[in-house]
Amino acid sequence: MKPLFLAATLTLAAAAAQACPDYRMGGDVDYGYTGDILTHAREYSVQVGTDYALASCGIQYPGYVSAAPTMSFRLARMDHYPLEIRVEAPCDSVLLVNAADGSWHYNDDGPYGHNPEINLRGSALLNGRVDIWVGSYDGQTCYGDLILETDG
Repeated sequence: MKPLFLAATLTLAAAAAQACPDYRMGGDVDYGYTGDILTHAREYSVQVGTDYALASCGIQYPGYVSAAPTMSFRLARMDHYPLEIRVEAPCDSVLLVNAADGSWHYNDDGPYGHNPEINLRGSALLNGRVDIWVGSYDGQTCYGDLILETDG
């Protein structure tokens, strides 16, 4: 009986791990940009929210995201450009970002209400692949816009 229980436990643990944000999965769309190109905002229509609670993944922030990033970007020549990542959506959304250096960044409510905003600066954070999860605070879904823009 123990081997079956152990196998079932390992299967459940593997399934739970797949529900947590995993940058290795890559986003649905992978774009390459430089800082000067992003001085003109880029907008992407995205679905906000999904089924997996960040808290169940050991992440101490509220919100629900998918296992795979919503979008992935390959960025270059970002050394002198601060990057603003924001969401505009009718529902209460959250942002989770895995920067190029592997650090994680989260925001729930930006300066304009329920729309999150994350500002990153520096070549270590931005030169390379940046993965972005657009989720919802309470698990509800809606459609919104993911916006990336640098300050030129």
